[in-house]
Amino acid sequence: DLNNPGAARSSQANLSPIKDGRLILIWVEPAKESGKTLKFSIYDSGKWSEPSSVVSLPDIYDLPKVVALNDGAFGSVWGTVTKVKDHSSNEVYVSRSTDGGQTWSEPVQANSDKHVKTARYNAYIAPLDDGKTAIFWSDARNRIKSKGTQYLMGAVMNTDGTVGPDFAVDNDICSCCQLLPTCYKDKLYITY
Repeated sequence: DLNNPGAARSSQANLSPIKDGRLILIWVEPAKESGKTLKFSIYDSGKWSEPSSVVSLPDIYDLPKVVALNDGAFGSVWGTVTKVKDHSSNEVYVSRSTDGGQTWSEPVQANSDKHVKTARYNAYIAPLDDGKTAIFWSDARNRIKSKGTQYLMGAVMNTDGTVGPDFAVDNDICSCCQLLPTCYKDKLYITY
């Protein structure tokens, strides 16, 4: 049995492997004062490391992730919500750490259009060559109420923490699609 390093009332757990056999467990837990904190711990030699924080916000959505990148850094992705007049907007944010998760780069919004009336869901990241990070999410930017299509969008975070322009991978997917990126023989595949 493994003891869970997360605090009571934690949620949105996700587990990802590191090539050397260690594991990264992430979760969202209530912050001390208010809001939520995205935390992670590394499983190595039969025990979890002391939990480290990625970011603290009023709320965190979209089953956030922390993954090991190919240059030894870590990448993280999460979703937030912004109240805009009479509606809400969801955004996808990414960050990277080059010191094992002790400090993180300034979060950068991956999606290009700001403050839309519909939500983004299911954000995922995957390592690319040279330490770059692929970011994917389902996106309802062109929906009007319950009509319109959901897009599978992508972007790339560079090693300096900047994010390039987002692009459509597929312009007609189901809003509940779960995304799963994986690398095989130096190519990145995404299933949904």
